[in-house]
Amino acid sequence: MALPAPRGLRRDGRPLRRSPSEFRGPARIQHRAADAPLLPARRALRGAFPAAADRAPGAAGAIGLSAIRGLRAPPPDRPVGRHAARARRTAAGGSRAADGLSLPHGPGALTLSSAAEDRYAAERRQGKALAGDAASVAWGWHGPAGERRAERRTRFLRSEAALEPGVRCLELGAGTGEFTVRLAQSGCTLTALEISEATAARCAARAGEDVEVITGNAETGAGIEGRTFDAVVGVSVLHHLDLDASLSVLLDHLRPGGRFAFSEPNMANPQVWAERNIGWVARRRHVLEHETAFRRRALRSAFERGGLLVSTCETFDFLHPATPRALVPALERVQALVERSPLGALAGSIAIAGT
Repeated sequence: MALPAPRGLRRDGRPLRRSPSEFRGPARIQHRAADAPLLPARRALRGAFPAAADRAPGAAGAIGLSAIRGLRAPPPDRPVGRHAARARRTAAGGSRAADGLSLPHGPGALTLSSAAEDRYAAERRQGKALAGDAASVAWGWHGPAGERRAERRTRFLRSEAALEPGVRCLELGAGTGEFTVRLAQSGCTLTALEISEATAARCAARAGEDVEVITGNAETGAGIEGRTFDAVVGVSVLHHLDLDASLSVLLDHLRPGGRFAFSEPNMANPQVWAERNIGWVARRRHVLEHETAFRRRALRSAFERGGLLVSTCETFDFLHPATPRALVPALERVQALVERSPLGALAGSIAIAGT
């Protein structure tokens, strides 16, 4: 009688090959759902270790090493809450923003540092190209539907950040000033931070003397050193950045008790996914290679790991910018119903706010 083959071997002694499906265990599924989407992680790895055959030297993904670290669960003894996180960084010496961009010594460090500079340069080039009216078209704020989309985001930011006269507000990634002008109408004392000199100039021209427009960097805090604000807001900005580093800048410049509010693209939306993963779609939609998008739970987790308290994190917006004027009212009514259904998870954007 033939004896059973040893575990892991065939009867003829050769190793037993396992099918790919056997590796897709519950632990892997839980890891992805709880921490970060798989596709942005791949983009981060691709940026961290570029292949010379298919990428220009120095090109990199947007989210860098800190996002790869973010896929791991936080240590069990990590303090909870914004003030505890700030105290921990102070005790350790230095800012987490600097730590998020620091890299190990050796050749790899130079490559990744150069990659960050490449990202900044790409943002400046795109800003110069879109500094005119083309920006509102490229970013979906043109036409009747685009106006309604912009108005909705403005209401969200003004409400969640409690913007009113006397409130010092920092807008990250102001671009050409599409939302800067709208936010300034609240009467708040507004400072707009933008990395591109061309779009910052356009923003300043539109906003006028009542708004302080600074050419700086939301990942490093350049341009706003030593300043604190009552509120920090932004529309479609964090997905351009190293998320961990930019959240550290937010934490360092938001006063105790201050509020934050952001609107970001939702990776679960089919169009957003295509813009980040299909080359010709990305080029047509003016999406840079390092830009990413977020999943709702992963974005909330990133804010909470950074020591911020999240009060709102929800998906919204099914109104496409190209919607004809006559259809906008009807589609807004349908949108309200769909957003409250399970299909709401596929909406185009994520609204997140807290303190």
